Amino acid sequence: MKTKKLIICVILLNLLGLNLYAQTDESRLIDEYGNINNGDIKARVDNFLIELQNDPSAKGYVLQYGKDADVSRHEKTLRDYLKMRKFPLERFVFLEGNRSDLNIQFWLVPKDAEPPEIEIIYEDRCPTAEIIPPSTVVQKGEKMVFKTKILGLDEDEKVEDALMFHWSVDKGSIIGDNNEESVEVDTTGLAGEVITVTLRTQGNMAQCKNTISEVGIVAQKIEARLFDKMKNPQCEDRQARMDNFFVELQNDPSVTGYIFTFGSPRSVATVEKAMRANIKWRNFPADRITFVNGGGRSKKPTIEFWVVPAG
Repeated sequence: MKTKKLIICVILLNLLGLNLYAQTDESRLIDEYGNINNGDIKARVDNFLIELQNDPSAKGYVLQYGKDADVSRHEKTLRDYLKMRKFPLERFVFLEGNRSDLNIQFWLVPKDAEPPEIEIIYEDRCPTAEIIPPSTVVQKGEKMVFKTKILGLDEDEKVEDALMFHWSVDKGSIIGDNNEESVEVDTTGLAGEVITVTLRTQGNMAQCKNTISEVGIVAQKIEARLFDKMKNPQCEDRQARMDNFFVELQNDPSVTGYIFTFGSPRSVATVEKAMRANIKWRNFPADRITFVNGGGRSKKPTIEFWVVPAG
């Protein structure tokens, strides 16, 4: 009976030994860590060296993911420490892979085992665009220009290679192409309107999408306004009214003054001559005032002072 039990135990141990041998015939991850201090790195390397010493035919693979500078610094630390420990460097294989954060893996690779491979990681890096709207209110009929500021590009990367553009507007119409870095909008007939432009961008990767909007304002319709009106003007009264008109024009250098004179040809000519003399006497810029002969609409001489904004 004891002999049978002994035989069974031997068989089980042999099977277990075969199992263990099969397990060690494959590469296995011994340790993995991120951004740690040099003391912790050395302690982990010591544990890894013990594993390698237990299997003299195995090799140690060090998979290093991270930015180039971080990986180079880490590998130098490892190599210097291995030299200090006088461990054969030929038993190590160093591999590098791309990743934003540092990640180190220690693999034990038995003889004839399939070694680990660097995992190629394409990290999400999505360039984005900001819309730069017009800096001022745009007059009706003028082009409204929206530009873009591109963020997240490498120094040597071209915009057209990184992003695709598609513009749309809720009012007006786009002039030319709608797939460029900037867009021009026709504002004809849109006085007083607020125009919303929307930019949809897409990067090289499908997940790199971005939709943003901005607004531009078209100025209100510009209308001339009647500033003053007088009938049968007398000299002193006319001069006082003109002085007020000068002040109004001086308060807004962008406007132009129009003086309409109505009456008989003789009366119109007389009044206009007197007003031109007053402009010269007051040393007011004559090119800012335009005289218009309104004809004989009124029997008595009549003067209208109009303020006309630019545009």
